[in-house]
Amino acid sequence: MNITVFGASGGIGAHVVDLATQRGHRVRAVYRATPPTPPPAQAEVLISPDIFDPGFAAQAIRDADVVVTALGPDFTKRHNPRTAMISPPDLHQRLARTLTAAMKNPGPPARLISVSTGSMGPGDAAMGAGPRLLFRFFRTVVTPNLGRVGKDLQAMEDELAATELDWYALRPIKLTDGPLTGHVHASDRFAMKTISRADVAWYILKLAEDPHSRPHPDHHLRRYRHKPRPVGGRTLRRAVSSERRLVSSRPFAAQQAAGRSHRSHLTVLGFGWRIR
Repeated sequence: MNITVFGASGGIGAHVVDLATQRGHRVRAVYRATPPTPPPAQAEVLISPDIFDPGFAAQAIRDADVVVTALGPDFTKRHNPRTAMISPPDLHQRLARTLTAAMKNPGPPARLISVSTGSMGPGDAAMGAGPRLLFRFFRTVVTPNLGRVGKDLQAMEDELAATELDWYALRPIKLTDGPLTGHVHASDRFAMKTISRADVAWYILKLAEDPHSRPHPDHHLRRYRHKPRPVGGRTLRRAVSSERRLVSSRPFAAQQAAGRSHRSHLTVLGFGWRIR
């Protein structure tokens, strides 16, 4: 499988590159600057300070079966949103817009898997009133940069939702630098649980390698039309022994018999103070 990874130097992206090459996939790792730690020798490296350039994006995703965006914002101090944010405030939205435009070009369709957030805005609908108020307080009063990143990630999801691409937006809740366990629990319920960056990367590859183009019985689903508004639907469930969770959302193909398109909300619970 050909996999392109944007944000390959980040905590999640580096794990995706490592795991994908270990599994024998052909990986193209995309960086905005020369990485301090080189990726595995098997990976192709692309470097550009302007990842939003349409020509560069087309080159990066050429022949890709899966495109992964694990890009994170840059702060003066790595992973510390209490310091000044030095990356563009619309980083994720601009990249999503660039990639969706590039992926509309003729050729076999690629799957797009992005990393969003379950705590900074996009996941609010899955929370109870208490956690929602708590997180709003943190991202507006304590650490405003969290709110800025959350708005950007929501805009990114809106860009993806406006397309007919096969896409996922994973919403981890609390990211850690813990070890890879391979135990990720899929659920449609919010829970204050942590997940390691390595496990998020493992789950990304699980989605990348899944031959199905729509959710299947491993996942809890809730159907939506266009904007994330509940319209009913069924729950598909399989118990998985794990405490590590993330939240993800994705659209699935139109039900041709009904002649209507739907969106599904998939929760694989988790969180993010520290940003990718």
